[in-house]
Amino acid sequence: MVPTLTLSESVQRGVAAIWSLQETVADDLREALEAAYPLSLDDDLSEQVASTVDTLARSEIEEIVSALSRLSGIASGGYVPLDDLCRGVYETMRNSEDNALVLSESEQAPFRGRLKSLMSTRSIHLWGRARLVFTEHERFEAEFAALAERWLADTAHVSSLPRIVVHPAYQQIIGMGRDALAPILRWMREGRPGYWFWALETIARETPVTAEMGGRIKEMKRAWIAWGEERGLV
Repeated sequence: MVPTLTLSESVQRGVAAIWSLQETVADDLREALEAAYPLSLDDDLSEQVASTVDTLARSEIEEIVSALSRLSGIASGGYVPLDDLCRGVYETMRNSEDNALVLSESEQAPFRGRLKSLMSTRSIHLWGRARLVFTEHERFEAEFAALAERWLADTAHVSSLPRIVVHPAYQQIIGMGRDALAPILRWMREGRPGYWFWALETIARETPVTAEMGGRIKEMKRAWIAWGEERGLV
């Protein structure tokens, strides 16, 4: 099944650059990508490739690597077979207004083969998985921030604590589970407003707040932040 894809302009440029490569340069690029593995996520994959492939500009290598890792992330995240993904990429490029890529029947198979070959390298697979993880993390952080902002806006003039903590957005944050602990604690450490103690205790199922603190908010915040630091959450 050919997937329907939405590709950014930079990804489309990277794909177009891949097709425009001379065969020997494409082979050198694949060898450089394969040789870069294993690598850590702190490494600069484009820099490693550029040190080997001197027939391409660094900017072009960065665009190609970015496009390949993005496409690999789509394949991994959506469990899309590479053959189907490559067909989807071509259909998207063929219908693009800015980066149209129209190939003859005899050219389409080599195009898909080159794209698949480069995406199959282990370094790109790793980079694609990392991009997927980072994207999911960014999506989670954005969802948390949107819920927190809505909760704060809707309860800004509410004095009743029970009404504050039963707000739907607050309850949705609690429903995020332990993944919500880190962003909550960061908000507290940054001095942002919000009565987070109920959510923290509900999610963590424990509390560092002692009876001796007597409801002193600053001490309670310090206790929770220290609790989070001990567990590597902040």
